[in-house]
Amino acid sequence: MWSSAFTSAKVMVQYSPPIFILAIRFLISGSIGVMLAFLVGQRINFSKNEWKVICIFGICQNAIYLGLNFLAMKWIDAGIGAVIASTLPILVVGISVCLGKIKLTAVGTLGLFIGFLGVNLIMVQRVTEPSSIVGLFFCIIGAISLAAATIVVNETAKKQENILMIVGLQMLVGSATLFPFAIIIENWFLNPTIPFLISFSYTTIFPGLVATVIWLKLVG
Repeated sequence: MWSSAFTSAKVMVQYSPPIFILAIRFLISGSIGVMLAFLVGQRINFSKNEWKVICIFGICQNAIYLGLNFLAMKWIDAGIGAVIASTLPILVVGISVCLGKIKLTAVGTLGLFIGFLGVNLIMVQRVTEPSSIVGLFFCIIGAISLAAATIVVNETAKKQENILMIVGLQMLVGSATLFPFAIIIENWFLNPTIPFLISFSYTTIFPGLVATVIWLKLVG
């Protein structure tokens, strides 16, 4: 579901500014998530530390990771974005090793090296234009940000409590973070074609809401 979001994002940015439409998407996804959470009995009842995690999660995953990826779609194709995003498990392990959270065996270290090597081989073949480097850089920074968010949210996800409410709130945090940037750096416009409406609806519900809930449960 997350990989498919790059294709729908590529469609959406043809008909609207990337940051603006992403902020709108998070506002709608987050509102739906919070309303559904209330309907199933979940409440906004979090500790100070959990609120900190929700804010970090919302900024790293939504504002930085997806914000940069949507921007990157101006310069690269959806396939490159999906490949870089798929390095998330490798990046999480790599950062965890650097922070001393886990220790790798020789086989694990070899696997990590081969994983990074495979991604580099794909990138060398796919990135041919100088302008693609900008998009590639944005995707890499975004993937690192998402890996950091995964590590930070790990303990909260393990509790498996109020997951839907957490997802909804962190999306609203992402929306609030992105709107000022959309106002400052973009000229707002919207061309509501059929391809745009289909892509926007799909991205809002599936990669946006459903996939994030699944991801949090898997992290837990």
